[in-house]
Amino acid sequence: MSNQRLVILAAGVLLVMGGLFALRLPVFLGDFDQWGFQINCGSGFQSALTQAVIGDSAGTHFVDRCHTALAMRRGWTIALPVTGALLVSALLIRPRRQRRSNFGWEAARRSTSLTHLRRLAEELRRA
Repeated sequence: MSNQRLVILAAGVLLVMGGLFALRLPVFLGDFDQWGFQINCGSGFQSALTQAVIGDSAGTHFVDRCHTALAMRRGWTIALPVTGALLVSALLIRPRRQRRSNFGWEAARRSTSLTHLRRLAEELRRA
C-alpha cells in the first residue's frame, strides 16, 4: 500500500470516528432553567427535551431552540462520517492497470492476423 493510500485511509477513519464522537456529545443551550442548570437538549443520536419542556412553560421557546440546536449538530456531524466512508470506500476502487502492447493475447492476436502473416511471407521471399 502506498503512502498516499495510507494517508487517505487514516483521514477517512479519523473523519468517521470524529463524526461519531461528535454525535455522541451532549447538546446544550446557552440558557439556564429556573433552577440554574444549563438546558440539555440530548445528543446527536437522541433527543432529551424534558428539561426544555419544563423550562418552556414560561414562554421561552426552549423546545424550538433545542430542535434547531440538534439539527445544526446533526447537520455537520453526519457529514463527517459520510465523507470518511467515501474516502475509505474510494480505496476499494483500484485504478486500471495499463497493458503492454506486446504482452499476452495482444501479441498472439497480432501474430495470427492475415496482414501480419502476409508481411512475414513477403520477408521470407525476399531473403
